[in-house]
Amino acid sequence: MKKNFLLFTILSIFLIIFNLLFFLFGDIANNHNSVWISYGFIHFSYLIFVLSIFTNKKGSGKNGYEASTVFITWKYFVIELIVGCVFIFLNLEGIAIALSSQSILAAIFVILWLSNLLANEHTADSMARQDQEISYIKDCSYKLRLLSQNSTDLSTRKIIDKCYDAVSSSPSKSNKNVYDIEIKILNTISELENAVAADNKESIKTISANLLKIVTERNIKLKNQQ
Repeated sequence: MKKNFLLFTILSIFLIIFNLLFFLFGDIANNHNSVWISYGFIHFSYLIFVLSIFTNKKGSGKNGYEASTVFITWKYFVIELIVGCVFIFLNLEGIAIALSSQSILAAIFVILWLSNLLANEHTADSMARQDQEISYIKDCSYKLRLLSQNSTDLSTRKIIDKCYDAVSSSPSKSNKNVYDIEIKILNTISELENAVAADNKESIKTISANLLKIVTERNIKLKNQQ
């Protein structure tokens, strides 16, 4: 909370200095509407820039790609500041040139901004899917490793280790066509856990062989779809 307040205070310095210079040295009484339009666009661009900083800060550390959104809003603010100051200096009587040029600039920014947001959303979905795929292999491997370590029987441990090697070396990348197979793998690992807990060696061999078969089926299906 203190960091956000400090950042907000720092970012507010620009508005304070800009408005101080504008009202102290500007000919306020003789300003035409083009000046006030430019004044408004400058504040709008800076507000968007500040909001993008705070919304980006709320994201997790993995969302570093969202910094590109801040960069876009920063570029828009800098360009608008230059253009706006030019129109403030010119103090044109009509509003057509000032309004149209800065509206076009704002429209270009909105298009770039929305395109960037869509790209970020796609990237976020891809990263979430990748994390889920990696998590699946890790979870299955962890269960088998733990099962092997908790087993006191050497022959049982060798069988489980063979299953562990097969699962841990499987491709982490997945797709919807193997989801049903992955559910079977999870269910089979649960069956293996029950068999080990009951110390049923015949069931352990049968279930382990079935697990290896299902894992191989998943690997082949994924390979054929590359």
